[in-house]
Amino acid sequence: MQFLPEENYSKEEAKVISKSDDKLLICKMLTSLSNIDDFEWTQSFLLTHIGDEDLDINRCAIYGLAGVARNFGKIDKMKFQQAVLDIPAKHAEELEGVIQDALDDFAIYTQHGRLG
Repeated sequence: MQFLPEENYSKEEAKVISKSDDKLLICKMLTSLSNIDDFEWTQSFLLTHIGDEDLDINRCAIYGLAGVARNFGKIDKMKFQQAVLDIPAKHAEELEGVIQDALDDFAIYTQHGRLG
């Protein structure tokens, strides 16, 4: 999966794009939502995509949450951990490194490493 330049998406655009068949566009959108000035909405929207059946969408949603932690300085680790349990079993092992990277980002970018 290649990294794509960030775009600015509105909540409405994000909702429409998330229903499209264009996986590349969905991933681009998921990794570019940290510009939306609504922490709860953005976190919730990304958490719902962690359990997607597509591996790349799982990965992009996790990267998106790391961006949220960087931009907002907080993340709800309990919700993240619950969402990780919803990852399809066939993708869980392959996403272990991505999940650990996100947890590392959460610790670095949230206030004093506190999560939640």
